[in-house]
Amino acid sequence: MHSDGWRDHTKTDRAEANIRYDHTINDDNDVKILFNFSKTEAQQADSFNDYDKVTSGSTDASDDPNYFTALQKTDVSRKFDYAKISAEFNNYSFDDLEITLTPYVRYNRNRYVATWESNLPSNDNELYTLGLLHRNTYEQSWGKIVFGFDSEYTKSSLKYNQDFDLTTTGWNPATFTAGALYDYDVTYLALAPYVHVDYMITKELKLSPGLRFDYNRYDYKNNLAQNSQDSSGTLLPPSR
Repeated sequence: MHSDGWRDHTKTDRAEANIRYDHTINDDNDVKILFNFSKTEAQQADSFNDYDKVTSGSTDASDDPNYFTALQKTDVSRKFDYAKISAEFNNYSFDDLEITLTPYVRYNRNRYVATWESNLPSNDNELYTLGLLHRNTYEQSWGKIVFGFDSEYTKSSLKYNQDFDLTTTGWNPATFTAGALYDYDVTYLALAPYVHVDYMITKELKLSPGLRFDYNRYDYKNNLAQNSQDSSGTLLPPSR
């Protein structure tokens, strides 16, 4: 998809693919492989409050005059990349029981300039994920039991950067100097066993109790100096 946008600096390009492959291994086993991919590059426009000045090409129409400075000094755009591949394995070896294992790998990266902030900082957030889903479905004449677990391990990083020196105006003016505002890594672990029952009390009435336990762990690492402010002296990243 390509669009030039309806005004300056709003061009967008996007590519996306979804691929599925199904294969029967034997009478008791089959596999479904899914691949999803998406890539977007979009220019980011400023907001305007005077359309007469927009049509005349005057930069006074900008809510934030620093936006035009940023266009010369940083990449005022949003870039989003996403990819995921998964393989769903199904086994029917046991009577009335279906066993499903779904390992997957996922990648995300989101880059943009925060045009809603007066200092127009740039953001770069990247994630790598490895996951495994396990589901068992046991069916009987009275209903079914579904049980298993979800698990995920993710490594992510975030860099929030001031790309150029800038003094803002308005009700809360401040001076920002070029340098890192935030720079940290996070490791995330999630484990979640569960069980769910569908019990047919009558042909018209079904009871569906369920139980799930979630364990989540975050390991945060600040890559800036501990207990220090950013280069502008306005933010204090948490040390841990």
